[in-house]
Amino acid sequence: MAARSSLFPFVLWITAVCGIGGSIAAIWETNRTKPLVEPRGAPAIRAVAANDPASLVAAAIGAVGLIESSTEEIKIGTNISGTVETVLVVPGLNVEKDDPLFVLDQRMAKALVTQRIADVQVAESRLDLAKAKIESLQASAIATRHTHAAALSELEEAHDLVQIGETLRPSAAITVREMTRRQNAHRTAKAKVNEAAARVVQAEADLALYDQSKNGALIRAEEVAVEQARTALRTAETELSLRTIRAPVSGTILQVNIRPGEFAQAGVLVQPLIVLGRLDPLHVRVEIDEANIVRFDKSARATATRRGEGDRPIALRYVRTEPLVIPKRSLSGIGIERVDTRVLQVIYAIDDRSALLFPGQIVDVYINSTTQGSIVSTQP
Repeated sequence: MAARSSLFPFVLWITAVCGIGGSIAAIWETNRTKPLVEPRGAPAIRAVAANDPASLVAAAIGAVGLIESSTEEIKIGTNISGTVETVLVVPGLNVEKDDPLFVLDQRMAKALVTQRIADVQVAESRLDLAKAKIESLQASAIATRHTHAAALSELEEAHDLVQIGETLRPSAAITVREMTRRQNAHRTAKAKVNEAAARVVQAEADLALYDQSKNGALIRAEEVAVEQARTALRTAETELSLRTIRAPVSGTILQVNIRPGEFAQAGVLVQPLIVLGRLDPLHVRVEIDEANIVRFDKSARATATRRGEGDRPIALRYVRTEPLVIPKRSLSGIGIERVDTRVLQVIYAIDDRSALLFPGQIVDVYINSTTQGSIVSTQP
């Protein structure tokens, strides 16, 4: 027991020395200047030979493609809001251009069309009456001219009688009473002439308001009223036709999101009422990363494979390139994929009708890079 007590200070001293030594070594290692790590070398550059299949595979551009209709997805909406009366299509149905897709409530629009038709009939009737009145006004004008001519004749006769009486007055062959009667008759005939002349002017003025050959104002007014009524009818008919939504192009109904009795809102909707697209041929929208744009050749052979069927390639035909490089929106899930990558969108067509593909489906696309003499960057 005494021996153990004598060894305890030595053990304690040795433990303290080891702790101090370990601390000094740790501080030394921390403060020691470490050599700089050389940066990783740039990727090796190798040439791709046209007769080297392995190098051609390595040179191929791999991308993700999205199946879509050749017209892209046409999101059908409505110009006016209203309650859906009838839905005439179902998903998968083929429709031709201008075929009806669904119909909104038409009761008010039909009533308005009926009213506008009646307005047109009233306006046309008024125009016909105005045109029919032209003949009677022409006859009235002719009658007033004849009356004026007769009044002139009476005036001439009365004037002659007065002149004769003036000649006979010095010889007392005519009485004063007779002379006065003749003068009164002359004045009466003159008044009748003036009245007849006024009636002629009035008749001709009335005829001028209706006579189309004289650009009659009343006829023009009635014609304008008819045209206004017809324009209002066309507007009402257009309003009625807008309640039947029709297919803008021939294609296939891809999706229907509206039912009878629901309210269809006009404008841009988060969920479209109907989605339409042409499926013959189908298109593939391929997003090529910006790092591979310099290697892309639109004349190069391109193929697509369905997920899980890499051994069944589907030939693609180049259609067009959309020149605007945009941020990448479709991610494939690869761990090394960057979300801040920008991509060039290229459209290919699928001419193989036997390929079982649907719009919205994702496929893997491989595009052969430029052949012999091309340069490909590979990791060492």
